[in-house]
Amino acid sequence: MIEQRLREALSEAAATADLRSVRPLTAPRGRSRARISRLVVIPTALVAAMSVGVFLLVRPAPPETTVASPAAYSLAGTDSWKLEVAVFLCNKNDAFPVCKKRAATEDDRRRIRQVLESMPEVGWIQFESRAEAYKNFRATNSDNLLLVQVVKPSDLPESFRVKVLPGADRKAVLRAVEHLPGVSNVVDTECIRDKAKC
Repeated sequence: MIEQRLREALSEAAATADLRSVRPLTAPRGRSRARISRLVVIPTALVAAMSVGVFLLVRPAPPETTVASPAAYSLAGTDSWKLEVAVFLCNKNDAFPVCKKRAATEDDRRRIRQVLESMPEVGWIQFESRAEAYKNFRATNSDNLLLVQVVKPSDLPESFRVKVLPGADRKAVLRAVEHLPGVSNVVDTECIRDKAKC
């Protein structure tokens, strides 16, 4: 799906190129044109997918939140990104085996939220729909037109953004939701930024 959109975007870009300055490529002996095409398209698709993944993991959550803990909670004097856990939900055709080719249902989302809200380690929760994720993705990647053209809203998962209270057991939050139906994966964003802490 992404690979096809990448091909289309690259074809459109090629159509606008100044053909006087472009010389034809020659295939090395022993390789088929299909292999050469895959050598160009597959790395481009992987870069696009990795860019989407990094964006989803490291960007800050939106400010509108549901407070889960009655405890006084302030981010003053802290790096708020260090407190965030991302709970990604299954899409219909996810490659994650736990998703079993089905998207998260409304009941799955409700159960995940209930579990998170019941945890004393959780300061607040923010649900992010595919449309919101796509809007944030486009804003963050506005300088990369090819990537923005290739990635569609259906490529991005729904997620819960969770702020863990300072000093709380972050791994308890991950363990509580990682095996719930509808959850594709759970990521501690601090681990992405500082692998030594995980």
